[in-house]
Amino acid sequence: MEIREDGLRMAVCSCGFKQVIGMGDTINFEEKQKQKPAREGGVVEQKHDLGGFPHTCSKCGYGECEVHELGVFYGDEAGVYLFKCKKCGWSERQSDGTGN
Repeated sequence: MEIREDGLRMAVCSCGFKQVIGMGDTINFEEKQKQKPAREGGVVEQKHDLGGFPHTCSKCGYGECEVHELGVFYGDEAGVYLFKCKKCGWSERQSDGTGN
């Protein structure tokens, strides 16, 4: 955009930057910053179906689940396992007490 301020001819950017320009100069109004292309979908989650672990879901009764090991939180504890039903997605935790 072109404005006159204090008798001077000035070019003003959309960001607020101002610059004095001469009488014979031409102004090129062109955005240098390009718009980022819109992304589709969202978070990509890779699924690898390696079959199911035999475990009966307490919610729907389905007989297969995915097993995720959550690890050991303290040195004297046993590991914690998460069983996620392959049909309804219900998750159950299992911890078998201490490792002693």
